[in-house]
Amino acid sequence: MKIDCTNAGTNTWDVQMTYNGLTFEQGVTYKISFDYSGTGKQPFSFHFMQNYGSYLTFQTTNLTATDEVQHYEATLTMEEATESNARLGFDFGGDQMTVPFTVKIENLVLVKED
Repeated sequence: MKIDCTNAGTNTWDVQMTYNGLTFEQGVTYKISFDYSGTGKQPFSFHFMQNYGSYLTFQTTNLTATDEVQHYEATLTMEEATESNARLGFDFGGDQMTVPFTVKIENLVLVKED
């Protein structure tokens, strides 16, 4: 995924990319990994969250993209009740962004661990 942005808005979610239709099962551990880079130093966050209503967030991670490709890898154990209408969302908006900018997320893998 590549985002080329010329207006980041004022809210972090004003520039957003989501993967919808996910199910996170209570007590299950999920592993996420991806490579990321961007122009300059661009802060962004990603969230495991509900895809409706109050958008209850199960986990948020803040990262900073730079010109060099970086690798991210971590696990999430779902503590909340099973959520069958969930999503993984990446937020690239807000006043903290230096526009114009490009951010790339590559080799994204999200798997349920055994």
